[in-house]
Amino acid sequence: MIGRILQVSLILIVLGSVSSFAQGQRMRMTPEQRTQTLQDSLGLSKAQRDSVLKIFEAADQERMAAFQANSGDRQANMETMRSINEKTDKEITALLTDEQKAKFEQMIKNRPQPGQGFRRRSTSN
Repeated sequence: MIGRILQVSLILIVLGSVSSFAQGQRMRMTPEQRTQTLQDSLGLSKAQRDSVLKIFEAADQERMAAFQANSGDRQANMETMRSINEKTDKEITALLTDEQKAKFEQMIKNRPQPGQGFRRRSTSN
């Protein structure tokens, strides 16, 4: 009987973890991963890469602090995140060459807006 209870408890824990994972946590990239994405897309120099990583790390700290300060106020969180993202984009843009800026601006335009999620682009074959 106790074995059965443990088994059911373990299943519930695993399902809870999977549900939490499925609700968007898997989509959060680390500052290192975001920096690598820009490195791959824009061909950043070592100095640019180091600066971008610091910018992303600082932005993550700001996001965490804002999330705690807004304590569940979804609208306030969305506005704060949008502001942090705009600030981060401006700081990164200031580091880039003209060619890199053009590519980065296109990346920003193609970025999903809050609430849209990631959508597959239709391909016509």
